[in-house]
Amino acid sequence: MIVCVPSRGRPERLWAFIRSAMATDATCKFYIRVDDDDPCLSAYRERMDGLNIGPRVSVAEAMQEALRCHPDEDCYALIGDDTILHTRHWDQILSKAAGR
Repeated sequence: MIVCVPSRGRPERLWAFIRSAMATDATCKFYIRVDDDDPCLSAYRERMDGLNIGPRVSVAEAMQEALRCHPDEDCYALIGDDTILHTRHWDQILSKAAGR
């Protein structure tokens, strides 16, 4: 499973999301998308490697990027950077609900 998480101007919310995801023992991969003109880009870069940085795009286009970069995943999801996850193994539950 790959989860697309677009973020703009809210690195602290992204960190809170990531902390919550890690606490749930999720095993999915994350496609974190940040715009190259984001005023907070340096803050994102300071705290995280592996960001997907590019020209400003819509949320739908960010999801399409994730699909193109990870075409062989069995399940795809889109989650906002302001989400706080609580359910343990939520990614496996979602994947199972999608019939994967």
